[in-house]
Amino acid sequence: WMMHQLAADGVKAERRDGMELVQALRASYNSEGAGKAAWTREVRRLRECPVLFLHDLTEPKDATDFAGLVADIVKHRDQWVLPTIVSDNVAVAALTGLGWDDRVVSRLGGLQELLLAGPDYRTLNKRLG
Repeated sequence: WMMHQLAADGVKAERRDGMELVQALRASYNSEGAGKAAWTREVRRLRECPVLFLHDLTEPKDATDFAGLVADIVKHRDQWVLPTIVSDNVAVAALTGLGWDDRVVSRLGGLQELLLAGPDYRTLNKRLG
């Protein structure tokens, strides 16, 4: 809903799921040629877009290289006061226990955390049939 409203208001926003982001960056990155250029454009787009939504960052379990990239993107956006919305079903404090680097956890912990609690719509839909 929020992405549609922003678009209707003329605000350019980017949304990336954790797994989608890791796969796209891995596919576009190589040490030379067009792959590296595509990777650089993607990272720049995420660092500089007016509003960034990052969803399910804890989903990619094998993305040790991903955590440093997230820290870099969030640091850049924080320095330039660009809105960044991170959504996950794991609290920032729990990321260390999931193997995330302390530096990344600290960077994400510097964001304003808003806890939304309620029934999980996926299990609610199963119960309602």
